[in-house]
Amino acid sequence: APPETGDELVFFVNGKKVV
Repeated sequence: APPETGDELVFFVNGKKVV
């Protein structure tokens, strides 16, 4: 599962941060 920061879900795809 992707890490949660505050109310946003932050996904790391191929080293890129996708919000």
